[in-house]
Amino acid sequence: MQAAPLLVLDVPREARVQYLAADYGRHDAGALASAVLRLRKRLGGLVTKEALGAIAENDMVRMVELVLAYYDKSYGYGLEGRKGVTHDGFDGLMVGHPQAPYHLEFTSQAGHVAERSPSPEHLLVFYYPEQATWEAAVAQLRAHGYQPVPAHNPYWDQQGLTFEDPD
Repeated sequence: MQAAPLLVLDVPREARVQYLAADYGRHDAGALASAVLRLRKRLGGLVTKEALGAIAENDMVRMVELVLAYYDKSYGYGLEGRKGVTHDGFDGLMVGHPQAPYHLEFTSQAGHVAERSPSPEHLLVFYYPEQATWEAAVAQLRAHGYQPVPAHNPYWDQQGLTFEDPD
């Protein structure tokens, strides 16, 4: 994995601020304030106070600028030093927030270049933390007419099921 190329999607900070400010501006101010208060220990007292003031003044740009520093640092830390998952000739990079009940995994097979059109390598893999939740998701897929297909990567046949997107 260390020799594999690293792809970094870097959206300019100002563009992220504007996008997030527009999105958060549609949410209830009380819910936003509650979310900021839950981050108080991580943001610190002064930043929390300023972010709450920005919410009260409906200044979503300022609020996002204040909390984005925390999130950028947090997500960046989550990627630093992350080791690739290697098995059966496949490498993977898992990306996600440590407290989230889900993550994304990007995989590749050594010596294999994924095609540009849909191929066995074009997958979005979901890991469910609880068996019952996984079984409910599988039942829902089957209820909508989807059936499991053999996985290109043997890990998924051993640890779960693969469903093909008809698109």
